[in-house]
Amino acid sequence: MDPDAAQQLRSHGGDPSGLHGEQITREHAASADLILTMTRGQRDELIRRYPFAMQRTFTMSEFAMLAENQSMVGNSPKEVILQSARGRAQVRLSAADDVPDPIDASAKVHQSVGNQIVDLVLRIVRSLAD
Repeated sequence: MDPDAAQQLRSHGGDPSGLHGEQITREHAASADLILTMTRGQRDELIRRYPFAMQRTFTMSEFAMLAENQSMVGNSPKEVILQSARGRAQVRLSAADDVPDPIDASAKVHQSVGNQIVDLVLRIVRSLAD
């Protein structure tokens, strides 16, 4: 793991030891209740590769926006995901909504990306927990 990314994880209460990346497989896509990507390009590529997972695949920003609207009616997490997929056309995403990849960037960029991810995760968790 990139040292700056590991530092961000630690600063937000995580433990980077033992973490490693791996490519998503058909099995991952088939078994996941929800698939969140950092960018629209990643989302589109996953949907192209695994169209059966389209109803469960979103960018983090997209799902945060959609789920916040769905959670207000007290739906279960599964229903929030389903309703979010149905309402996908309500959200217009731009490059500004993508979470940038901080690889080879400064510690300040890593901090900004880390804060953006934490904000999105908290919004999503609140939406699914309501």
